[in-house]
Amino acid sequence: MYTTTRRPLSGIGFCLLVFAVMTPQVEAAEPSDLRERYRIVVSDDVYPQDTPKATIRSIIDAIENSNARYALAHLISPAQVDQRLRGNAREFEKLVSGMTPAKSRQLLQRLEDHLIDGDWNTRHRSAWSRLEGLPDLTLERIGERWFMHNVPRTPQRQARSR
Repeated sequence: MYTTTRRPLSGIGFCLLVFAVMTPQVEAAEPSDLRERYRIVVSDDVYPQDTPKATIRSIIDAIENSNARYALAHLISPAQVDQRLRGNAREFEKLVSGMTPAKSRQLLQRLEDHLIDGDWNTRHRSAWSRLEGLPDLTLERIGERWFMHNVPRTPQRQARSR
């Protein structure tokens, strides 16, 4: 049985929690709109997104490589990022500056835990990982790429999706 001690989120964890709590569901951008975001060109060869697990690994790698700009621009749900920032480049930079590996250590560990021990499920354009003691991890597919959506699945939503 897997157990963990819960601690407050910081850095990217806080940012993702803000997206999950404060962002309403919005339509995702068309895939052609996703090749360049916030003046950052997608780099599928460095940060692959062809599977949900590859996307989570890419988020971990981007943050560990101090490339939070890329993580926000291309690995987190574009609809959630755009809704939260409303296309404001200054707000994008402000959000990025708070995302550092040191501040994000707990989130990075949780993402690693999901990769290693999570119970992964995929249906159509949605994927999620469940792991006892941690919030569910959710992703969405837009075109051929997966993005971390991070809308927690409540027990009621889990029951409806079965």
